[in-house]
Amino acid sequence: MRWWDVRKGSVGVTVTYGYGDSGLLIEKFAVRPGDSFDVRFDMGKNLRTRNKQENSYIDAQDLANNMDSVTSIEISDDTIVKGVSKHLQRLKKSSGLPKGVRVCIVLNGEHWYNARLSIPDEYTLMLDGLKPTDE
Repeated sequence: MRWWDVRKGSVGVTVTYGYGDSGLLIEKFAVRPGDSFDVRFDMGKNLRTRNKQENSYIDAQDLANNMDSVTSIEISDDTIVKGVSKHLQRLKKSSGLPKGVRVCIVLNGEHWYNARLSIPDEYTLMLDGLKPTDE
């Protein structure tokens, strides 16, 4: 299956991992519907800054060193919520809902996780219960 771009620009997210919560940016949010519903986004922008003292750079560097401890990601963006909902509805009509959700976070390489996806309201997408996995 091919990847479908949902949003290319930057969006703020809250990432929960072993050392707390961090507000960071993601970009290039895409989905790949299939037997599993794959979600991919890039967090590398947080590491591309001239000011290495910025909180977002420090938090991203800390996260990059602790990717195995990521537990949840909250995305509050209606474009992403609508795009994901649209792809899930298409899947539901054609072949039924996917068996699982996988998340690929691009930050100093690709990091894959099994996850639960929920849409608690029209502006929020939750990816929680993240467990590291091979692609």
